Amino acid sequence: MYKRQVQDLSSSFAHLVRKIQQLMATVRAEEVNLRKTELRALQAQINPHFLYNSFFILKSRITAKEYEDAGHFADMLGIYFKFISKNNADSISLGEELAHARAYASIQAVRFKNRTEIRWEEIPEQFCKLQVPPLILQPILENAFKYGLEDMEFDGLLEFRSSHDSGYLHLTIEDNSESFEKNRGKIEMLQQAFSSGIGQMEPSALLNIHRRLQLFFKDPHCGLTLEQGEQGG
Repeated sequence: MYKRQVQDLSSSFAHLVRKIQQLMATVRAEEVNLRKTELRALQAQINPHFLYNSFFILKSRITAKEYEDAGHFADMLGIYFKFISKNNADSISLGEELAHARAYASIQAVRFKNRTEIRWEEIPEQFCKLQVPPLILQPILENAFKYGLEDMEFDGLLEFRSSHDSGYLHLTIEDNSESFEKNRGKIEMLQQAFSSGIGQMEPSALLNIHRRLQLFFKDPHCGLTLEQGEQGG
């Protein structure tokens, strides 16, 4: 009798474990689908002001007969929009992601001409084939321009750097604006959301990137960190 009860209890426990495992698998699948949906929405979201400004700049270069600059600018626009409109992959090489991000920064550099310097450091060659989720850099650059460098009339600086240690690659995007101090409250809320997933944050591009990186690499140490940089921004 006792043995029968133990067997029944063991069978019930095994059934419960299977149910929990199935539920966890369902939750993970739903989370993956949610991140994919968020990514598709991010890819589809082309800022109309960015588009208008880009074509206005292109027209002004042609009108001024600056044909070489106009050609280079058109090339950057082509790279940018080809990536945005055609890339539906769940992952791409970091080299491809960097090419897109640099094209975006180059387009903005023309718009911010004589106001902002862009310094772009090449990453070590061995990391270029590393697979990453797409669109993890452009939204960060976009935030730097929109919330930091936009208000600077001169001496703006945007810097991209990389370093690596203990098996991790660190990519740093930094500006020299006063955006960190101006947005300290929002940044602290983002940091809380990054570390714990708890907070009153509305969905945002940065939170989207952080979650996709953690989901993709399945490592809690991966993702975004926010801090005041050496340049003050």
